[in-house]
Amino acid sequence: MFRHLIKIIHLLALAGFVGGLASTLLLSDYADDAPPSLLAALRMLIAALDESLVVPSLVLMVLSGMLLVVARPQLVGARWLWAKTALTVVIAVVVLAVVHPAITRAAVLAAEGALGTPALGELSRAFTAERIGGIAVLALAALAVVLAVWRPRLGQRQSTDFGHDPYAPTQSVTNDADRSH
Repeated sequence: MFRHLIKIIHLLALAGFVGGLASTLLLSDYADDAPPSLLAALRMLIAALDESLVVPSLVLMVLSGMLLVVARPQLVGARWLWAKTALTVVIAVVVLAVVHPAITRAAVLAAEGALGTPALGELSRAFTAERIGGIAVLALAALAVVLAVWRPRLGQRQSTDFGHDPYAPTQSVTNDADRSH
């Protein structure tokens, strides 16, 4: 029950993260040709989406993913899980070090531009960082989902030293003596 609840939370956080980030990118694309006052309003909306949906969903997704591993410790040795973890670390770094600061900077610059002369060079750099970082993050998130669904062995042997596959669904094993009772 607990594991299913955490999995639902993890999937909802993933949907919030990807949907929020995709929305910010679409709004950013729409804002390109907007007049300064509309650009400032759209940039504030993008910043609000980023701060209220994208970043919190990322944190919830990471935490719920960690809880899912705790709930199924047999997965710790799975290389696909380590690959997905590495992708998640890269995603978090890009979002928190590139995309989020670029969105915040673009909102500030757009607001300043609506009041006077916009700093077009800095605004352009912020837009570029946001878009390249956002698209890269969406591609990495798609790869992480593929790893989670496909679960490739990534060079691991077919079975473990104990003669069973730790990633296969568990089955109840009975012997003939148990059936006779």
